[in-house]
Amino acid sequence: MQLKFHSVKLKTYCKGGMIMAQVLVIEGSRTDDKNTNILLKILCECNVDYRVDCASAHWYAGLIYADYIKKIKEKIIIFIGGMSPSAPGIISAILRNLNKHDTIVIGIPADKAARSAIEDLPMGTPVLMPGFNTTSVKHSIINGGLTAAKLALAQSNNELIRDGLSDWFLNKHRKKPIERIVLNDKGLIP
Repeated sequence: MQLKFHSVKLKTYCKGGMIMAQVLVIEGSRTDDKNTNILLKILCECNVDYRVDCASAHWYAGLIYADYIKKIKEKIIIFIGGMSPSAPGIISAILRNLNKHDTIVIGIPADKAARSAIEDLPMGTPVLMPGFNTTSVKHSIINGGLTAAKLALAQSNNELIRDGLSDWFLNKHRKKPIERIVLNDKGLIP
């Protein structure tokens, strides 16, 4: 059986002039599009080349999914999803069995169930999880995008990525200025 997956061409985004994407974003299902777009916006702003696939570990479990993972060339894989909480661990285990130890898996949980599956992985199956914010999944997604951008920069030393990250952080800090807090006579914040 051949794996049928959506290669969502929201552009194999290539601002940095790379021939191959630096990051592969895998979403568990098309219901994850909204969250995936938040992630893609961060990668885009940081000038990271990426491509996006939609491939469910549940629908294509076993050898079909392993064959799909085997063909991945990117060295940074981000899995984002809520209904496929075990997928980042499955991807990491398949990569381990293929001796692809130079590939990093980032799992971005879109809900609490996904978080627990990423937190509880057996030794030898590493998956980065850039935090889970229970009040706003968006914060976790943004942290995942920034983590991928920093890893892509570390791998490539690409000036466009460095500039993109610098601009991103500068713009965020402008929105949150440092403020002087005047303390009351007891030395406490009023």
